[in-house]
Amino acid sequence: MRSIIDGPIDADKLDYLTRDSENLRLPYGRGIDVMKLTQSLTVLINSTGARARGHIGIHDKGRIPAESLAFARYALYGSVYWHRTHRTVKAMLSRIALKVCHDYAIRHGDQQWRRALGTELKKQLDIASVGGESPVQGVLFGESKPVPEQYPIVYLDAATISLIKWLVREAGESYRELGRLLIQRTLYKKVLVATRSRTENVELWRKIDSIYSGLGENSLQRFDLVEHLQTSIADRVKDWNQSTPSIETGVPTTVVSEFIVRSASEPLVIIDYPPTKDGASRGLEFLREDEWSGASPGSLSISSPIETSSVWVALAEQQRVSTGKLRVFIHPRFARLVRQALGRDEVMALLVDALDAVADGRRPRQ
Repeated sequence: MRSIIDGPIDADKLDYLTRDSENLRLPYGRGIDVMKLTQSLTVLINSTGARARGHIGIHDKGRIPAESLAFARYALYGSVYWHRTHRTVKAMLSRIALKVCHDYAIRHGDQQWRRALGTELKKQLDIASVGGESPVQGVLFGESKPVPEQYPIVYLDAATISLIKWLVREAGESYRELGRLLIQRTLYKKVLVATRSRTENVELWRKIDSIYSGLGENSLQRFDLVEHLQTSIADRVKDWNQSTPSIETGVPTTVVSEFIVRSASEPLVIIDYPPTKDGASRGLEFLREDEWSGASPGSLSISSPIETSSVWVALAEQQRVSTGKLRVFIHPRFARLVRQALGRDEVMALLVDALDAVADGRRPRQ
């Protein structure tokens, strides 16, 4: 049953790939031959010792439609789901959520914080589903209540804004501006992008994968990582400011001072890396077309009737290697400062140091 909703050709993928392509007017998911694909579905049996398990697969005749679904997924992740603007918005929201996870872990302990946070989150989702307390819900639900000036972007639905506001309250006063910028869609600016295919450091990506594997795992390590990086960047900016006259940099000393002070408590640095999502726990398997054995005319060759699609495997690997990028973002007021003070290579070096600190179990400096 699991492979019906969590497999290489599951019902969820058939739904969102075709629906999103239609709504976004993109060609990728609209070219999937859903009819032929569904007509080619079958149940494949894998035996391990005395135990046999069944999962969804396809007959050989449905191989091309199934592989076109894999390509549609690859294309939509590269052009939509992992687009830099979309990832920036998610990263800003995740930064707030990581602080909430960190604070719940302190209050409730390592063993209980997930349950406590899950209970409270469910309550907030119930509130949001019936309108929540968003200041823009009047406009969105046809009422006459005016939109306050600080919430100019009304295409965020009321439930989303209600949840953002709750997260900000939980995260604390220092995260209020991040929440405001997120609602206004004033996005943080990129200062570093690293792609696996262009960074030949196997150990680096192993450490990154260990922290960012899965959707909701290792949240406390992710929080520590970005805190380590923000502290290191602030230290380097301070050193740079002391050694470089402001008249040469073109950056006002007030901006430098403000960055150093605010970095001690506010979330000015964000790290984003899409969690590893291979699409399924197993590859796309198909039942090969019957092959007649030349040695024994009239009999079937059934030595290995189930094969894994090499196209599916290649696309899954290519998505992980080339479209999944690690990015570091800075508060828009300080992006120019950080780019001028550090540059890409130094930010990368500080990220490596932060990864080492997390791997060694060192906590960020308070």
